[in-house]
Amino acid sequence: MILYEHDNMNRDKNGKTLKIYDSTKQMPKGWNDRISSFMISKDNCLWSMFKDKNYKGKKYGPFVSGTYDLEDGFFDNDKISSIQSLCRDMIGPGLSDAQTVIQLDIFDKAYTLAKGIEESSGAHWKEGNTLDKVQDFVESEEDVPVIPDIGAEIDEERLAIIDIFAIILKIIGVILIAFLIYLVVKKVYQHTNKKGGEKNEE
Repeated sequence: MILYEHDNMNRDKNGKTLKIYDSTKQMPKGWNDRISSFMISKDNCLWSMFKDKNYKGKKYGPFVSGTYDLEDGFFDNDKISSIQSLCRDMIGPGLSDAQTVIQLDIFDKAYTLAKGIEESSGAHWKEGNTLDKVQDFVESEEDVPVIPDIGAEIDEERLAIIDIFAIILKIIGVILIAFLIYLVVKKVYQHTNKKGGEKNEE
């Protein structure tokens, strides 16, 4: 993400420019409440901005790749104190397979909303719709699923169901292994008894 001190990506050539590559809980010295426009180049990433440090206060976004200016109305001029980012390729490490599936699903829905180009609830968001129009649409449609904020807690109910299935599969596996062991032991026992019987007959 490239941050610009002035509007229209420093069209006047006088403003400062700052590149950031990850989340920042507090803006670098000289950049608190100084952002008037910005540009995002990387796809499959969601960026959110906050009025206060540590991702608190009024939230702006999430934003996807594109250019954003104060005149667009997506954020308040000179009011940004922290920025949070989440890219799709960052999801996975440290999570179970079930958690990863759920978080990727949440991310994809949020990214689709921000892009505003996919169908939802029978309506088609045509390419070119601005984020505010998409947000207005979402808020006006009760049947449109609410997409959790970046970093939202995992859907515990869905995760519990997946975990239950995983436990059931493990139990079935243990039972099958125990049954196989039983068959082997039984076979060995029968074979041993048979040999013992033959010796006794001799």
